[in-house]
Amino acid sequence: MGSFLVEFFELKVMTSITKEKQIEETKESEKSDQTKKILLSPDKDSVQVGRLRLQWNKQLELMPNDNNSLKDMPLLREIANKSTQAEANKKTKMHFERGCYVYYMHAKIELSKTGYIYLQNYIPKDLIVKARNSIAKALHNTFGIIQTSAEHKIDDLYIKQDCNGVLLTGFKPITHAPEVLSVVHCKELVSLFRGLLDCHDIVTYDSKWLRIKGTNEYTEEHCDYYRFINGWNQLYTCWIPLMDIPFNRGGLAVCDQSHLLADFDEATDTVNEELPPSFTEYCKKSTTVWKTSNYAEGDVLIFDIRLIHASLVNTCDRFRVSIDTRWQPLKYASFEQNIRF
Repeated sequence: MGSFLVEFFELKVMTSITKEKQIEETKESEKSDQTKKILLSPDKDSVQVGRLRLQWNKQLELMPNDNNSLKDMPLLREIANKSTQAEANKKTKMHFERGCYVYYMHAKIELSKTGYIYLQNYIPKDLIVKARNSIAKALHNTFGIIQTSAEHKIDDLYIKQDCNGVLLTGFKPITHAPEVLSVVHCKELVSLFRGLLDCHDIVTYDSKWLRIKGTNEYTEEHCDYYRFINGWNQLYTCWIPLMDIPFNRGGLAVCDQSHLLADFDEATDTVNEELPPSFTEYCKKSTTVWKTSNYAEGDVLIFDIRLIHASLVNTCDRFRVSIDTRWQPLKYASFEQNIRF
């Protein structure tokens, strides 16, 4: 009976904390409906994802917003830290810890079922802005691909005529700038992965995959598994948009539940394309659905290393900037070049 009352109290606490935010989110969702209609006008019933052409609302859908409850954790943490009475503070922290457990269990179930979790407004936006500005200045000064004028500032990331995007994986002068590392190593991500991996000693690979996509550029469908085939146990990709990325700027799309395909280890020519052999037939099924979103600064997309993903095409005149990293429990790490937490 005591356990039931504790759980009931926890539910009431979490419900009261999130009720107001849920109302705000509903209003924001209603306000964004018109934006979605503009970005997905009637003449674009089909959308290119990688090399595929997908029917909107049939083969390609918006990611649901009901699996991002982890973003409410900072509210619980704030309540725990601001409690003035010692005993009340102790109880509140206990409920916070138990609430975290509930949230992480929810996230793990989503990861196991769909292959991904999408968290909105999770990383502080001021960190994102500083990282993007640092990258924009480097792109301008080092590569000379940013269009500048009285109307176009460097950090607007307008594309200079005839310039293409660049893949800056391993280019440490940019990927390891302090402003960029403050995002990919932020305390919010460290805390998140400790909870998701149920492990205090975790690592993130030293390499950072920084992707700059120009007009008409995109990432083909693939999965990250084949690049880490010798050490993929509990390995996850964390994709971070470093700017608002609406549909027309080429955001990431994931193939729902594709991490559950059974033939990743079968040796065929399709491995060269970083896809399991059965993926071609899987795409033809009427139940196969891709998911994407209008990404915003502060959002995070975490997915299983086997999940197949691609990007939409960047059809605008500004570069699309994102960065992704890999996270894993220390005990499973097979690469020497990693950062431990």
